[in-house]
Amino acid sequence: MPAAKKNIKNIQSLEREIQRLRREAKGMEKKFDDSFTYLQENYASLTMNSLLPVRGVFKTIPQSIFQSILEHEKLRKALTNFTANLAGKASDGIELLINKVFK
Repeated sequence: MPAAKKNIKNIQSLEREIQRLRREAKGMEKKFDDSFTYLQENYASLTMNSLLPVRGVFKTIPQSIFQSILEHEKLRKALTNFTANLAGKASDGIELLINKVFK
């Protein structure tokens, strides 16, 4: 939510506004950090719910298996590394293709 426009009339009011904006920025930074921490801590369940949304109270067997896999730390790290490497190779391939097409 944008802050209301302040009337700056002198150096003191300018300094107060700068301090207010710094406090607001720190608050936004904390909110971002909290959201990022939540994402890191709940990555497996968020991914699970995105890929296989639960339609009822009971989870299906594939959902339970997939969730168990994503909650396993070593497997999650391996999948993350695999995904990062795959994305890197894909971007290299796309860049090579673009360079060939546009040169």
